[in-house]
Amino acid sequence: MQVIERAFGLLEALRQRQGAATARELKEASGLAGPTVHRLLHTLVGLGMVHQLPDRRYALGANLVPLGRERPVSWADWQCHRCSRWWASSARA
Repeated sequence: MQVIERAFGLLEALRQRQGAATARELKEASGLAGPTVHRLLHTLVGLGMVHQLPDRRYALGANLVPLGRERPVSWADWQCHRCSRWWASSARA
């Protein structure tokens, strides 16, 4: 979906700018229209994925941390985790 791609694009633009940028910088980096950037930022702020700093820049939000923690480090790690769960459940049977 286009809106999800755009929202993740803004998050990536923030990450590339050491985690903080103005709406104008995000507009320039993303190539999106100003109103679109503001709407997406408003939604991301509401979700806690982004927050607005006192100097009016936007920064990556605290709600991104649990998402990063939940993902496997790599496909191999995920497969290993999956296999270990299978092994543990079959050993009990």
